[in-house]
Amino acid sequence: MHPEYHIPRAASLKGDSQLAGTRMLSDWRDLDAYVLLGEPGSGKTVAFQTEALANGEDALYVTVRDFVTLGLPPSAAGKTLFIDALDERRSDSTSPLASLDEVRAVLQSAGCPRFRLSCREADWIRGGASDLVRVSPSGSVETLWLEPLSEFEITELLTKWTPTRLANPATFLMEAEQRRLAPLLGNPLLLNLLVDAVRDGKWPDSRSATYAAACAMLAREHNATHLEMRLTRRNTPPNRIASSAGKLFAVMLVANCTAIYIGTEGVAPQDSFHIDDLPEEFPLDRQTALMALDSKLFVSDGDLRRPVHRTIGEYLAGKTIGELVSQKGLPVQRVLAVISGADFQTVDPLRGLYAWMTLGCRQDRELLIARDPLGLVLYGDVYSFSIGEKTKLLTALRDEGARLPWLRNENWEAHPFAALGTHDMSDIFARYLQSDARDTGHEALLDCILDAILYGEPFPDLGETLERVGRDDTHPDKVRIGALSAWLKDNTFSAAAAKTLCQDILQGRVVDNYDELIGVLLDRLYPDHMSTAEVLEFCQPPKQPSLIGQYRMFWAVHFMRRLPGEDVPGAADFFAGTLCTQEARDDEDVPQQRYEGIRELAEKVLVRAVLEYGDAVDSTRLLRWLAIGLDKYGSAVLSTDAGGKVAGWFGRQPEVLRSVFLEEVSRIRADPRDGRYHYGNVDECFFRAPKPRDWFTWLLAEAIDADEEDFARYCLQSATYAAVNMASHFDIDLEALEKWIKANDLRWPSANDWKIEQTAWALDSYQRREYHRKRDEQKRKAGERAERQLRIAPQLLDAYQGKGNPGLLRDIGLAYRGLFYDIKGDTGTERVRDFLVVSESDAARAVSGLKLVLSNFGLPRIDDILHLFAARKVYTVSSAALLAAELAIQDDLSAYLAWSTELMESLVGFHMLESIGPKPVWFLAIAALQPVVIANLVSRCWRAQASAVPRTDPLYFLRENEAPTEFVRHLLPQLVEAMGPAPDERQLHFFTNVLLTAAARHLSLEARSALLKSILERTGLSLEVETSVRVALVGLDPEKEIRRLERSILASPRGPFVLAESVQRQEGDFFDMLRARPAINARVISLLVTQPSSPSTLWNGSPPSQLSGTIDRLLNLLSASPAPVAGAELVRLRGLSTMDAWQIRLDGLMFEQRRLARNALFVAPSPAAVALMLANRAPANSRDMAELLRDHLIYFARRIQFEETNWLDLFYEADGNGGEKPKDENTCRDILLGLLRDRIALRDVQLEKESVSAAERRADMQTTVIVQSERRISPVEIKKDSHPEVWSAWRDQLEPRYMRSPAAGDVGMYLVLWFGHRTKRGPGGQKPQSAREMAENLDALIPAAYVPNIVGLVIDLSRQLSRT
Repeated sequence: MHPEYHIPRAASLKGDSQLAGTRMLSDWRDLDAYVLLGEPGSGKTVAFQTEALANGEDALYVTVRDFVTLGLPPSAAGKTLFIDALDERRSDSTSPLASLDEVRAVLQSAGCPRFRLSCREADWIRGGASDLVRVSPSGSVETLWLEPLSEFEITELLTKWTPTRLANPATFLMEAEQRRLAPLLGNPLLLNLLVDAVRDGKWPDSRSATYAAACAMLAREHNATHLEMRLTRRNTPPNRIASSAGKLFAVMLVANCTAIYIGTEGVAPQDSFHIDDLPEEFPLDRQTALMALDSKLFVSDGDLRRPVHRTIGEYLAGKTIGELVSQKGLPVQRVLAVISGADFQTVDPLRGLYAWMTLGCRQDRELLIARDPLGLVLYGDVYSFSIGEKTKLLTALRDEGARLPWLRNENWEAHPFAALGTHDMSDIFARYLQSDARDTGHEALLDCILDAILYGEPFPDLGETLERVGRDDTHPDKVRIGALSAWLKDNTFSAAAAKTLCQDILQGRVVDNYDELIGVLLDRLYPDHMSTAEVLEFCQPPKQPSLIGQYRMFWAVHFMRRLPGEDVPGAADFFAGTLCTQEARDDEDVPQQRYEGIRELAEKVLVRAVLEYGDAVDSTRLLRWLAIGLDKYGSAVLSTDAGGKVAGWFGRQPEVLRSVFLEEVSRIRADPRDGRYHYGNVDECFFRAPKPRDWFTWLLAEAIDADEEDFARYCLQSATYAAVNMASHFDIDLEALEKWIKANDLRWPSANDWKIEQTAWALDSYQRREYHRKRDEQKRKAGERAERQLRIAPQLLDAYQGKGNPGLLRDIGLAYRGLFYDIKGDTGTERVRDFLVVSESDAARAVSGLKLVLSNFGLPRIDDILHLFAARKVYTVSSAALLAAELAIQDDLSAYLAWSTELMESLVGFHMLESIGPKPVWFLAIAALQPVVIANLVSRCWRAQASAVPRTDPLYFLRENEAPTEFVRHLLPQLVEAMGPAPDERQLHFFTNVLLTAAARHLSLEARSALLKSILERTGLSLEVETSVRVALVGLDPEKEIRRLERSILASPRGPFVLAESVQRQEGDFFDMLRARPAINARVISLLVTQPSSPSTLWNGSPPSQLSGTIDRLLNLLSASPAPVAGAELVRLRGLSTMDAWQIRLDGLMFEQRRLARNALFVAPSPAAVALMLANRAPANSRDMAELLRDHLIYFARRIQFEETNWLDLFYEADGNGGEKPKDENTCRDILLGLLRDRIALRDVQLEKESVSAAERRADMQTTVIVQSERRISPVEIKKDSHPEVWSAWRDQLEPRYMRSPAAGDVGMYLVLWFGHRTKRGPGGQKPQSAREMAENLDALIPAAYVPNIVGLVIDLSRQLSRT
């Protein structure tokens, strides 16, 4: 765990959080818990290792694998945990959250320590951070994105690699920039690979070429001795080794393995396989494979070999599969069948492999582009795609954007789009940029295109077009910002046009509501194309003060870094003028200060101006600059750091200090209220700078010939104060003052009086009045203390025995608790000593006497206490008795065991009616000891308060887990029975938050259900009480109680609001129930949306806000379930008219739920099954088998049409009229069966006809294979184009009759035999004229939801020349 170099990394928190922004990772250390996301190779591991090292003994670095497998060592206690690589622990569980849940479980068992968790961004599950909240020590978890390496960090890293790995960093960076590879350098892995790949001077020009060069390097043995010792290795070219590694990686990734086992004993560990376990049909040379495992493409972990990096494995695996598809005849659909989820979309962990596979599948590229266009860009390399293919990719991105407006919200990476940005795409880009379309799909596509232009090759011809898009406010701000960034990226843009645009924005001719456009422009123009004076013209209060965007970052960071030294004085003049305006001064007193950012920037400029030019400008100008640091009242407001720097500079420049001081003095004018001159704030200008030792001597010299008496008085009194209080710091003393006063008696005859004002108090001065007030107060307290001592002294002996005056005992207790404001002491005994005015030993006797109250005083019984309470009175001794019980337990935890029943009665009565503590230890102890007795006593006290406002504080502990269970079980029914059917707000809060919670935690399901139902039997229940109870019952019996809840809520317009409040009060068990029952959750949501709601009103404090917040919470819960019913319910909810305001939100949640379900229900084949599939042999699952059958049917269809044309005759027979007609379906099926059986049997697949399926129905044909010891089938429904049900059999026969068989895996094949003879018209009345048209019409007819389950094919058996 020792990174070679420690490069501090930055990470961003995105979104609307107040913490949002980019900071160094070390600056996020105050967070108790966070998740760190990043792209593959971004350096998450090294960042964690570096952070852990920086935290020293307070941190522990551990991988997720070790964390969940080995647990934590004892030494981890109290440490911050850096848990790395969640994405590298994929689980075989049906839930994609399994690995995260494993982490949560270990964190919880460890006591919820501080932690950090890293994961690949693409593998992170939406809402994962919220799942971690329950194991966070602070109850919050933030999500951070690891920022790419900055230019500075890249340069620093390259410099550290010089000269061992790199000759010249500057040359390397220049070459990378010229070859458009600079965007790759922000990824540490790619930077590392690129440095290694160009050691021989050959520069790759794309991402794939970079990986190819790096893989060749990793496959090569560089150690000459090893080469000499291994002749076979020396004679094996690196490309063969890389090819073998690719095959191994392909099996590993598709089979969900993380390693290859090379041990000689036992079986391969979980998540790994032995190369000897791969079937012999798999084309892998064992010797070459062992060389690959021994190369740098793998890293060793004992007997396990893992990929050097997952992205390397993805690249080589994808390349291998691409070659198998394009060169070995492996059907690409078979590959898709084993890497796709239930919706036939690629599962997230295999999108990288899919992207690299596409690069090699040229013939199938159009299909692969349409399935996952964004994945190809983000995880692969489209640089080598043709113009046509890139255009189709753009079309697919537009379609995805129309379907998913948030297309790129989950992945913020932009530089991979550079591969799209090749100069041959200029005309295509121009067409889209100039289009009048403004739909969401088009705008999402423009976002992608603009990133391609920004990070790709130069596009000088698009300059004017990009500028027009930036000016056009009919586009979203994101697109406009992207257009300007792309326009300004090279030096080919027109600086004059850019400056004109700046002016147009400034004058309001171009809309820029968030200042982001001007921020982009200023960042690019300054200082190369815009002077400091010009750029400062645009330094104005932001339109959105809370937004930290391009504009804010330019002024806060970039401007000061780029400000030339010679322009600093002018900048200081500008800010001094800006901040002295009336508008800026008025802004100081408002809550949201628009000038705050300008003040912060002005402060930085001021510091730099003073330090660099303070001694070179005149006092007048310097004083004008210093006003930047003063508010409108003349008080210093600079930050501590800035004020310290300015003050320190003045401390080193005493002559400048004197000059500016006199200049400021000359500006002071008489106060119109008293006609005097006030110099008290003069020091504020220098920010309390340290004065030279002779400062006050100099002041006295200035005072001699001063024009204003007030100035002379100020000088003398300042010197007097220094002489009295700071004589050691200055060369002034009282003797020098007396000499000065005598010497200047004629000039300043009042000088002695001025001195006296500083050294004595006038009779009517504030100081004198305050002195006398304090003296009188002390005298009063002393008198009271003496009186109290005389009054109490005769009673002390009784008090020491715990008896006597109950009022005195009460006061001793109050003093002990610190409830008298004028009684002092750090401990209870010290306070008692102060109150009684006794010695320390006597105070201890008094405290001991308090403890004796329990046995010596004769406390009243419960009946007496309740009787007196009914008269609205209480016993004086009660508080002393309660304190005595607490002290007794402190001395001896078992003291309560000796208490009599009568004493317990007294204490319970006092506690319930008068206690100031909610949960004393003694009360919990006796409640556990005698639960029935104490519960009955508490119930009596509760009922006694029925006519008043019951004190609920003593019973809040009932909802806590440590409350005595038996006591709670006996007490709850009595409290509920005593509570009215329509309690006030305070009692309702107690009922819902305490009693119902206590019931959930302490009562059995039967007892809880009975209690809740007993409440519902009462008449006159308020809607709040009824709803709270019914929601609790839904948690117990969801299917039954949800109907009753629906009737109750729908009966009142207030119902949804009350329901929302009740749901939000529920605890984890209730939400766990909703998570497990998506249909119930959806029904609750349906109830809530009967009142208007909207995502835009989330948590603004109003009842509609709480309603919307509850809906949002439950929708998130619903989308977090991978169950098919959850997806169906989201679709149903989206169709409700009451959910119209939630449409966009629901679309996003539906997308996330489908993604979640896809990954959750995906079952990876075994390594052997994957190897056989890659060898184009036995299928790995039902879908793969259906695709295998389709491939063979296509093969024979082509032979029938083009090669073995006599085979076509087999499908026809005489029609009796001298012509011919197609044979019947069964005969045609048998012919196909005969053609296919032997060929498909070579793939270990059995083909049979009329096989019995679900509901005793018979499929026309069926394939069968044994996969991982389980039987898998693929039913085939065959129809001729003339069959009456040819347009509906896929729905009415194949899906319900055959595909539902468990062995079919919800997959079947629909085969249509096209003869062009008596073809049936489609549902729309159309009659296909060819097999192709028939296939296209069926594609349009079958809903998208069926596409993952039905493998369709139309075979052309006509006498025409049309083809399949």
